[in-house]
Amino acid sequence: MENLRRLRAFVATCDCGSAAQAARRVHLSQPAVSAAIAALERLAEVPLFARGNRGMTPTAAGLLLLTRARTGFAHLETAAAQVHGRGFASVRWPRFATGVQLRALCALAETRGVSSAARALGLAQPSVHRALRSFEALVGVALWRRAGAAIEVAPEAAVLARAINLCASEIRMGFEEIRELRGQLDGTVRVGALPMPRSAWLPRSLAATLTVHPGADAQVLDGPYENQLAALRNGQIDVLLGALRFPAPGPDVIQEPLFDDSLSIVVRADHPLAVRSDAALRSLTTAELRALAWLLPPLATPARQTFERYMARNGASPARCAVECNSLVTIRSLLLRSDYAALISARQIEFEVALGELAVLGPPIAGTAHPIGIAMRRALQPTALLRAFLREVRRFAAAPAGSGN
Repeated sequence: MENLRRLRAFVATCDCGSAAQAARRVHLSQPAVSAAIAALERLAEVPLFARGNRGMTPTAAGLLLLTRARTGFAHLETAAAQVHGRGFASVRWPRFATGVQLRALCALAETRGVSSAARALGLAQPSVHRALRSFEALVGVALWRRAGAAIEVAPEAAVLARAINLCASEIRMGFEEIRELRGQLDGTVRVGALPMPRSAWLPRSLAATLTVHPGADAQVLDGPYENQLAALRNGQIDVLLGALRFPAPGPDVIQEPLFDDSLSIVVRADHPLAVRSDAALRSLTTAELRALAWLLPPLATPARQTFERYMARNGASPARCAVECNSLVTIRSLLLRSDYAALISARQIEFEVALGELAVLGPPIAGTAHPIGIAMRRALQPTALLRAFLREVRRFAAAPAGSGN
């Protein structure tokens, strides 16, 4: 985020073909523009311009960064139009905002408090307060206010923070693509994981990707769907794996179904029901299902809603939910210590079944199939590393449950 002013000078130089003309466009001195470009080239570790008698022409690396910078600035301009109105002619604040101001706003929008934003940034609270107030004056819009002991963050702050995060994500991917141009796939795979993929095909996909590209690394975010969707939209993650939502959450998000997954009844291996024959398990009535003490996912999840609809279709009242939980670690521990039954995908407990710790009762519950897949920002242009990871995701997701592939 500290590089926004340098990137403005870089884009202007690409457009004008010379540092002198770019300096007039961005209202800087020619030495300042040259220094900005030199700083970016040090970060990229390659020349961004071919310099000659006819001026400055972007190199292949420069063109990659130019595309990403323009996309990033488009996010800022869209946010400015939302905040100031469609008649707002230009984005002024990126030319003058400091990195501390931008980070402070993003932290405030995420944590919803000045003190918590200061803790997240590792800065003193007065410093963050000053940065927020000075940025607010620069933008010309009220971004937050005190309401007694609490902080109310204005919707405009969320709009600007999202644009800043998306812009920063584009710039990060631009520098990653420059390294990829040199044969270095050493970027970061940033992925959100809902419960279903966490135990099997996500780890396999990551392991396969990072084995082929040992210089790369990964960041995996878990948590409720709403939090991960917000992280996807804000550019904090690039891919979200798990149960898809229909209708899609919005026009800015695209979804790619990979397979349909059904829900199964899972208990500990020595549960009283686990010794019944497959035929007997197939004949479990809804009354018997309702009598079980269940570990169920939250009501807002597709899995829980599908199960509730299944019970209703068969004339039964909702099953008794002893524990509402989405954590596989917690579910596994409770199952091993009790006669609870869990409603989860058989794919999630392949290892525990193979070890003889858990058992799947009968076939999947009829009518509980739901699509599992990939969600991404519609405007995202994946890096080569992210494309490699997605290839592995599709490969392992297509493998049959229990295949070990």
